[in-house]
Amino acid sequence: MKQLLLTWLALAGTSSVLFWTGQQDGQSISGSGYRFKVNYKRNLPHGPYKSWFDSAQLRDQGTFEMGIPDGEWKGWYSNGQPRFIRTYSAAKLQRIKQEIKKHPKHVLMPLAIEAQQNRSALHHAISPLQSFWHLYGKRHEELPPVPVDSMVLASLQFNEQGGDNSYMAPFKECLHHGLYMNYFPNGRAKDSGYYKNGLREGHWEHWLSKGLLRASGSYKHGKRSGTWSYYDPGGRIRSLATYNRKGELVHQQFYDN
Repeated sequence: MKQLLLTWLALAGTSSVLFWTGQQDGQSISGSGYRFKVNYKRNLPHGPYKSWFDSAQLRDQGTFEMGIPDGEWKGWYSNGQPRFIRTYSAAKLQRIKQEIKKHPKHVLMPLAIEAQQNRSALHHAISPLQSFWHLYGKRHEELPPVPVDSMVLASLQFNEQGGDNSYMAPFKECLHHGLYMNYFPNGRAKDSGYYKNGLREGHWEHWLSKGLLRASGSYKHGKRSGTWSYYDPGGRIRSLATYNRKGELVHQQFYDN
């Protein structure tokens, strides 16, 4: 951990001084320059996590369960407006990993069934990049390499450089289970829906920055299902699309406005 602290000091330069405090059940790293705060247990982030912009405005917060995000996570823009809401389940992630190892007859969760047939499906579903793909304002290749193993410190460096233009989650894997929302910088909702056991499920809506609906429809086990409605920038219906159980587009009706 001494090396971890020294690495972070090198990354932060002289603008932020960190202090290290040992505790009975773990360790705590926090920044006096309003950067971040997290506890460690067995060398894994565990419990409440928070990070801040230089202005002391919260950037994100959530809870770790032995390095895995659990429960509700929230993020903010530097102007204080909400940026995102994610809901994760560490227990569901472990259950899916266990189910994948079972005989197909005993696998019940849709994501585990899909992952047995295609292992890349699990990697895609639990990747933080998939969770925040639209918030990565810069590709990894365009940023300096991060010389630390800790995802907490790696994400902090990435987010310090990107500000409101990019965001990297402080964890290596996650599983969505619950509310998922994104916001525009003006505070209006960008999209909203729910996940169940790592896959999109039920009704979802997508909006434009002015508050007008852009698209709405339902998901079944992560695939678009039934009829979806799509709207033009003026809020008028543009088309109705119908999807089958496999998520394949089977019919689309366009309308002239």
